[in-house]
Amino acid sequence: MALADAAHALALPNRHRMTGPRSPLGGALPHYGVYPAAEGHVAVGALEPHFAAALVEGLGLDADGDVRAQLTEALSRHDAAHWQAWGEERGIPLTALASPTA
Repeated sequence: MALADAAHALALPNRHRMTGPRSPLGGALPHYGVYPAAEGHVAVGALEPHFAAALVEGLGLDADGDVRAQLTEALSRHDAAHWQAWGEERGIPLTALASPTA
């Protein structure tokens, strides 16, 4: 693959306006973002509907409520390593971060 081909592929989300502040990859979806844990931070990448549903159901959240606020509260109960293990057990994309910019 040529460098230009790689750059083109990596630019697709930006070109299709998926990375702005009100877009799916820019923070508009509560199932895709970085949340503080009791220690560290958790990157949540549950973009696909089945991942989002498993996350909401697994944490016992109200899907019709403020999911972002509920996630913030729920993920603050344990450290980031706990949540990464929890996600791995359930096949939900969660990753522990040492800092929100890691």
